[in-house]
Amino acid sequence: LYYSAGLSDPDIDNVIRSMRVGVARTDHPTEVFIDQSNSAPLLPYNFDPRSGTAAGVVGADVFRDDDGKLYIYFQMLPPGHPSSIYVKE
Repeated sequence: LYYSAGLSDPDIDNVIRSMRVGVARTDHPTEVFIDQSNSAPLLPYNFDPRSGTAAGVVGADVFRDDDGKLYIYFQMLPPGHPSSIYVKE
C-alpha cells in the first residue's frame, strides 16, 4: 500500500510541503499494515523544478512494464503553483 502523510516538522512552514509518500504491507487486507519505510519516506518532500519551490509528494501509484521494470508515479504539490506529475524508475 502506497500512502501519503504529512509530518509534523518545525523546519517546514507549510503542511502541503510536509507531505510524503510511504509504503506499508500486510499478508492480508483485513490485517494490520506494517510501515516499510524504515523511518524514512519512500518519496520525501522535494524540490519541484517547474515551480522552483519545495513541494509535498502525494498520490503515488506503481506501474510494472512488460519487461518487469517498475515505475512509481507521483504528484508534487508546490504551494501556490500548479501541481506536476512525475515518474521515477
